[in-house]
Amino acid sequence: MEAGNGLPKPVTANTSKHSLRSDCLEWLRHLRQLEKDAQVPLDEGQVPHSRGSKTRRAFPYADLSESDVFEVLHIHERYRLPSLVEDTEVADLPNFEDVTPYDVTKEQQKMLWEKEASRLVAVVQSDTPLEFEGSSDFKADSKKSYELLTDLAAQVWLGECIVTYDAQSLFSEHCKQLCYNSLLRRSRSTIDYICNKDDEDDDEEDIRDKMAQRATKIDVVNFINYVTAVFVRNFCMATEGKSFHARIIANLARISTKLKVVATRPLEFCQTSIANGVPDRGAVDLPTHYGMRGRQTGIMNEFSQGLGPMPESESPMLAKLRALDPERDGNPDRTSKKDSLRKMYYFNCSKHQAMIHEMLGFVLLSLRGGNQLTSASISSYEMTAIVFKTGFEKFPALVFQDRDNDFLGTSDASNINCARSAFHNLDQAIKKIHPLRPQINRPVRTNRESLRTPSKLRLNSMTQVISVIVPFLFTNPIAVSICEKFISLSIFTELSEERRLNPVKHSDFDRYFAFFSLSTKEYNNSQSVSQPHGAKSLSHSLIRQKTLLSRRHDEKEHVNLDQLVDDSRDSKLIEQFQIKVDADQKKMKSWVYEEKGVMVQCKVYVFAIMFLCVILVMGGIAFGASVGQRISGVDPFNVTSYCWVLAAFILLIAKSVRVHNWSWNDFLHGRVLCKSVSELSSVTGIDDQTILVKLLQDEFFSFLETRGPYNAVFRRRSQDDGFSIDRPLTMWTMLFSGLIMVEVEVARGRGLVCLDLRRGTLLDTIKRLGEHHDEESIYIHSSQLLHEEGQRSGGDKNTIRLKKDKTFWIQAVGFYNNKDAKFI
Repeated sequence: MEAGNGLPKPVTANTSKHSLRSDCLEWLRHLRQLEKDAQVPLDEGQVPHSRGSKTRRAFPYADLSESDVFEVLHIHERYRLPSLVEDTEVADLPNFEDVTPYDVTKEQQKMLWEKEASRLVAVVQSDTPLEFEGSSDFKADSKKSYELLTDLAAQVWLGECIVTYDAQSLFSEHCKQLCYNSLLRRSRSTIDYICNKDDEDDDEEDIRDKMAQRATKIDVVNFINYVTAVFVRNFCMATEGKSFHARIIANLARISTKLKVVATRPLEFCQTSIANGVPDRGAVDLPTHYGMRGRQTGIMNEFSQGLGPMPESESPMLAKLRALDPERDGNPDRTSKKDSLRKMYYFNCSKHQAMIHEMLGFVLLSLRGGNQLTSASISSYEMTAIVFKTGFEKFPALVFQDRDNDFLGTSDASNINCARSAFHNLDQAIKKIHPLRPQINRPVRTNRESLRTPSKLRLNSMTQVISVIVPFLFTNPIAVSICEKFISLSIFTELSEERRLNPVKHSDFDRYFAFFSLSTKEYNNSQSVSQPHGAKSLSHSLIRQKTLLSRRHDEKEHVNLDQLVDDSRDSKLIEQFQIKVDADQKKMKSWVYEEKGVMVQCKVYVFAIMFLCVILVMGGIAFGASVGQRISGVDPFNVTSYCWVLAAFILLIAKSVRVHNWSWNDFLHGRVLCKSVSELSSVTGIDDQTILVKLLQDEFFSFLETRGPYNAVFRRRSQDDGFSIDRPLTMWTMLFSGLIMVEVEVARGRGLVCLDLRRGTLLDTIKRLGEHHDEESIYIHSSQLLHEEGQRSGGDKNTIRLKKDKTFWIQAVGFYNNKDAKFI
């Protein structure tokens, strides 16, 4: 089913092993528009978007020909940039993907490159959904088939290390500024490990026979074909720019060709790679050992740093480009035109290689698995991706659970937009396995069940699993971040002439909301025996169970969540609540944030109080003047004085009953500076949880400084006279603001750690195994679940105290599932 803004059609199928679900979450108030849109059939290949947006063609993914790619394919033979240096070219440049050392002639290399480029061009020019074509070994659905997948990914990963090591060795020789030492060390250590293991074995031929049995050459080639096909479709759909597409395809074709060659005979070619690599082994600073957790997380930490494994710089590739600038030496004339061209060639090669190897490495390591020391079953896992709405402005956030039970997320607008192409490819892969019948002539179902019922599909073989799991990995926030940062870097480093003629652009997609989940029967059985209020997987978490809007309604009306979908009143009640939320949102738009409070207009309230006081004062004067001496022994102006005192009393009470301190200047101007949530709620009549959502949503750009007692989740804090967060946050408020609580095991029991996906978060991660060495990690967390403590001491079992500082945990368990929790 399309991960977009349309209504899903439920799909169900049944087998024994895997369960795949996809669902679109959409607000109820779009239904009428969707009914109208459903009467107009979509052209083939179009992606549906919401009202008011242009429909982007998903096909073709790139508008270019084979000749466009062939021009870039052999660029090392003759390199020229007319827009930079006219009438100058350089030849005999190093070939960073040279296959000739591996029993391939130059003529064969050229033929293989062009054949691979033609294949990738055909992929982006076709709208046929992709699928993995495995041998008979992958037709089964068993634990052994997962072991085969692990071995296949490990073999291709070894080939990837060989390709990377060869390229970085050449960079070390020709342009040290562009050599990634961490990539060089990582690939060399992997190759050395395999070679040493090979040397220690008594029977080398026996090892080769076992590897040949685990992954056949045809499986290796087909697997590389499928991964690179998904890769190129994802990037081409996420960007616009003919030259950019040609460079991506050409570089990927060269790398893919070499990867196919070396991955089919990795043990033999490891020795060749070392012989042709960096001559001085001491130049490669190899690690002496792997820690228990380091082997699993060390490589992945490189990927989380952004484009290129250099955490010491915010933009490593730009730093390398600046290092090549001759003007930095104060002597620009010493660099010839040809030297400038060579440096641009090196830079462009390094830029594309860093991204491609980073993405391929992420996919391969995710499939191979990094942890060798746990007893977890490789066939018990869940992968889930949800794009859901946060805040009243409905900013999308992506939350992800991977196979290792790591929890990741992003709410950065560019990342969410870039992820749209990955979700499209995943959706196409699902449709290939289970095609949906056309629904153009059928009436659209507008009940809530059609919105909430997931499309379910059972996978029968490892071939189908691989067909789904590879595009699924590209929806991981880490992969999305790699893609987005490379596109942004390409835009930033584009030459002015190219920018004018054929600029690189992000593909602009409208907002979308999606749900995809892949799980195994073994994992689902383990989840079914968990406690009702225990930690849940992402697919069974509070985020997934209902829309956040309906959950907010549920808190107000105390309706059973399990009966909410079937309740006939639900649609009207939620629509009424949406109207109220829209009205509150309209009121809140006029708020002005100051450092110490929120300025609110209340002219109607001030006018009403002043009008009442004026009536009392004028009425007292009129009474005294009209009565005069008519009543003997009574001074009518005493009544006047009483009216004046009453008016003053009412004025003082009206000024003080809602806020602690209301200056006369603000009062007379019909405004009030609220310095706490309770004051703001009293003045505006808006629910305190709605106010907290608004404050958390606007914290991204406001200057408001907050203070306690319940401001642990706020970023800008003041120790003195800030805005007081004097109301606890409910679970609904936390989720609706993008603050997702994950249950973890700590030294004394169970605790909570917050996955912070508030607006603008580039990437946040909670790994299954806590990283004790990372002393820079500061999380919103609770070291002990207070309901366990409260049951012993008689306290409130749903009240949880949060704090923000450094923390660590033994392992992450799942998403916190107590919908009645309050956070203080």
